[in-house]
Amino acid sequence: MCSTSMCSVMGGMSLPHARGPVMLNLFMCVIVLAPNVLCHGNEPKSNYVYSYSVNISEESKPDIPFKTLVGQVLVVPYVYSSPHPHISFVLAGEKLLHIRMTLKDSIDNNEEVRLEAVAEFDAEGMLKQLHVPENLATKTSEFSLFKGMVNLFVVHPNFESGFETGAAGTCRVSYATVQTSSSEHLSVDKFFSSCSPVQKPLDTWRYSLIPTSKVHSTRELRVRYRFHTHKGDLLQAIAYEKQTYDSVSGTHLNQLNIVAWQDLQLVKVADGEPENIPPTMNLSEMAKQLTGSENMTVHLAPAFPLEHDLEACTLNVHLYNSDVNVKEKFITIEQVRNVIENARNALHSEHLGTLRPLHTVLQLTRFLRCLPNHSSAVDLLTFASMLSPPATEAKMLHRQGRSWRDQLVSVLIGCGTPTCVTVVLQRLEALTEVALVEKTETIGLPQEVVIAREMLFSKLWPALTHLRQPTFHTYGRLLKCCQPVADWSHQTVCLSALLNLWPQLYEEHLELRNELIGITEKQLLISSTNTARQQEEDRFKLNSRLLFGLMAVEKLKAIELFDLVLQIIKNSEHAYPPVRAAAVRTLASIWTADKDIMFSNTIRFNIKTMNLRSLLRDQLLNIPSDSEDDLLLGIELFHALVTLDPCAQVISDLLRQLGSQKRWPLVRACRLLVRQSCVAEQLPASVCNCLGENVSVGSVEFQSCLLGDAGGWAGLAGGNGSDVGYNTFVHGDLFNVNGSFIVEYSIQLVNGPDKELRTFNLLISLLNAEGESKLFEFDVSAKGLETFAGSFGLGVHPKKPVQNEGAWVSLGLMEFDTILPPWLIFSGGMSDLLHLLWHAPSHPTPVLQILRPLIDERQYSAFAAGFVLGLDSLAVVSVEVSGAMETSVWSQSGRSLVRTRIGMAGEVYARILGKSEGLTATDPRFIVKGVGGEGNLDFVSHVNVRDLPDGICLSMNRPSDLELLVWENTKPLVSCIPSKWNQYEYRDPNNHAEYKVTHRVVNPGVSYDLGRNNTERCNQMSVSSLW
Repeated sequence: MCSTSMCSVMGGMSLPHARGPVMLNLFMCVIVLAPNVLCHGNEPKSNYVYSYSVNISEESKPDIPFKTLVGQVLVVPYVYSSPHPHISFVLAGEKLLHIRMTLKDSIDNNEEVRLEAVAEFDAEGMLKQLHVPENLATKTSEFSLFKGMVNLFVVHPNFESGFETGAAGTCRVSYATVQTSSSEHLSVDKFFSSCSPVQKPLDTWRYSLIPTSKVHSTRELRVRYRFHTHKGDLLQAIAYEKQTYDSVSGTHLNQLNIVAWQDLQLVKVADGEPENIPPTMNLSEMAKQLTGSENMTVHLAPAFPLEHDLEACTLNVHLYNSDVNVKEKFITIEQVRNVIENARNALHSEHLGTLRPLHTVLQLTRFLRCLPNHSSAVDLLTFASMLSPPATEAKMLHRQGRSWRDQLVSVLIGCGTPTCVTVVLQRLEALTEVALVEKTETIGLPQEVVIAREMLFSKLWPALTHLRQPTFHTYGRLLKCCQPVADWSHQTVCLSALLNLWPQLYEEHLELRNELIGITEKQLLISSTNTARQQEEDRFKLNSRLLFGLMAVEKLKAIELFDLVLQIIKNSEHAYPPVRAAAVRTLASIWTADKDIMFSNTIRFNIKTMNLRSLLRDQLLNIPSDSEDDLLLGIELFHALVTLDPCAQVISDLLRQLGSQKRWPLVRACRLLVRQSCVAEQLPASVCNCLGENVSVGSVEFQSCLLGDAGGWAGLAGGNGSDVGYNTFVHGDLFNVNGSFIVEYSIQLVNGPDKELRTFNLLISLLNAEGESKLFEFDVSAKGLETFAGSFGLGVHPKKPVQNEGAWVSLGLMEFDTILPPWLIFSGGMSDLLHLLWHAPSHPTPVLQILRPLIDERQYSAFAAGFVLGLDSLAVVSVEVSGAMETSVWSQSGRSLVRTRIGMAGEVYARILGKSEGLTATDPRFIVKGVGGEGNLDFVSHVNVRDLPDGICLSMNRPSDLELLVWENTKPLVSCIPSKWNQYEYRDPNNHAEYKVTHRVVNPGVSYDLGRNNTERCNQMSVSSLW
């Protein structure tokens, strides 16, 4: 027997402590058991008249409720056997309650609503069903409030704990009495916990890039009953429910607390008129006679009404009528054009990334979703936005090149409705026709063709990568526009979009997948003979092509091509070491992927018989003839083997073998990799203990692995390896909110024997208690940079002879779930590097811009009182990558900058579903909670050619403060009905008349650690880390 305490406040009154079930048993001992005979006939029935009020509000603003309703409830009970005169009908067990309720909205002063039903209860006091008159014209939202009131009469006769299904869903319930000073009343508390919904809403979605960002909710629900000790009447029932929503889990930055109250109070008990109901009448007939109508049966579980199609503004357009055109919805071109033109300043590229323009993008996205799913809406949006013909005809294109409409396209893609996407596809098809994509010529083309190609392959196709859940029809239109593209670099841009979108298709289309695999296969081919193709294609382009092909294999999970990927790993003649290392990562990735795809029998047999672990192990333990490639390729081979088989025995055997071969730099890199995997909990604790990482003292499972020489000091120190190079791994936090919301960075750097860059990987991830997700990954793959200084005739010579083709660099970027092709940023050889050196701007100039939704969700939550809360959570993110370079021939030095400007704005838009007529700008049922911020991340490199290879200093810093704002609206939100668009003005979160900043977090600028060796070189060079 346990007691329960209540520390909340109900009705402004402190709740006394509950004392457990002892008093319940004393109270119930007066119940007299009787046969199950329904007592009715011609005797008068007691009519119980109650006053009833129900409201819902934000916890911090109880004086401004979303909705408040008041009314009266009349209850006529029909119970099996006459209950004891001192026991309430509520505790009578099996019974029927004829309930009639009047309800009126005290805010809107609408007409009074009349509701009626016969409630059927079983012997345990649980509601079996409601018999509702068919002639009762009521709305789902109104009858949900009726269900919420009826739910107050669901009480177990013996106050026994258990599970209950009702207006709150299926919940575990428990009871406890409350100690009071009054002998006239007995109070009993009913607690709800572990509630799960019985029904699910239809109009929901979740297309978020951050798995941990889902709007989480917690629930607190309890009811206090007050009975008259002598008469047994139920005098009052007060219900309190609180639901908390947190869109950024664990931070409480954007938290929303919603509270609902119900108050049922006895007004009087009166004798009613005798009911002429025969005792043998069945329940359905009895309900029909009581209500005077045919009845339908309804359960008590909450229902989720669909909003009016004018207000739904949904991505689930199939739920609504699509046959009504925009004229019938009173929408004009001028209204839509007004909304778009008012956002024009915010969509200029130089403004994006700051809070105010991103907040405008949020609002514009919401409004565009309100356009109906109809061809007339497509025509209207086409003319209003000027994104498709006739505005994109050849003679008009000069007005659109490098304009704010490039960002408007990204907004339409983020809008995501068929209407928005159709306008974008029409623009794609029109520009494809103007751009003459079937021609490979790049010189002597008309100006409109040059503009169209730039708009297509620098802006439109990269933006199309961010489409969400494209239909098969949409994907087919995209593929049709990509197929005729003749220029290889252009073709890879559109293919990248198609490959990034492939995992989002709802169904696996085998024929389409085979077509994409056929295209990918051509990207992976390496000719062993000196063919005409090989003569035309130098090794720089070959390796760039191979990198693209490996990216395609990973996106398609094309395990059918594992043999070609394996050939790249083994081919040291044509494939550069960074490309071979990428092939190892790809092979491990596709091998661990789902293998339920319908392969041919030959491929299935090859997969079954392939011993990939043995092949990779042989590659790792086979000492390469060119020792400078050992570190770069060896790390990836070791990592792949650990991924495929994270077993302590396997890992220790590999380390022991590498130690016996005296490959100390590689042993050190592998030991550091194991340590990092243990810190990140990517390896089991038992494996880490065995390998000497994170040893748990006193662990019964502790067992030391035999590492041989690799387990000693030489295995960890390893030296820098003058003939091999060295590996650097750095890890730290970019942003940390109370340890519960962390943005961290990790850098892996591999240098060659001349300290030249071989590979560089910067990974930025988001972590919280629920998981981890990648935000950005920046890769640099390089070959032959030790020859770069020699190309200036400065007398700097590498330690080892190199091949004649010189330097090669390829830069790659992955943002969230999207991989961009290497040459979209930079990829090329010595001549390209020299061109970049002499023509790079000296001030930060954008090379890549991304605008896309970060969080996009709609969900609903039902309250036991009958309210349904709709929650739309939308956040957009802007990423701009800029570059700059300064060089001096006199000092033979230079510096370069890669600046990433990131901005984010997000809002949770909450409203109560119900009647939509008469909504005005002063309606308090809409609230907004917002969060946003902006900041820069600079990566600066300094090079002094005279001091190479030591004359290189790298720095990563956030030069200015990172400010994070949390706001809420101070006055009600204007309705987003399209017919009111001509009255709309975009809101500014910094406008105190419309929003109140509730929280402000300022993180000062900071410089991040990039390793001890780098720090020593920067100190020697005495250079600034700031640009």
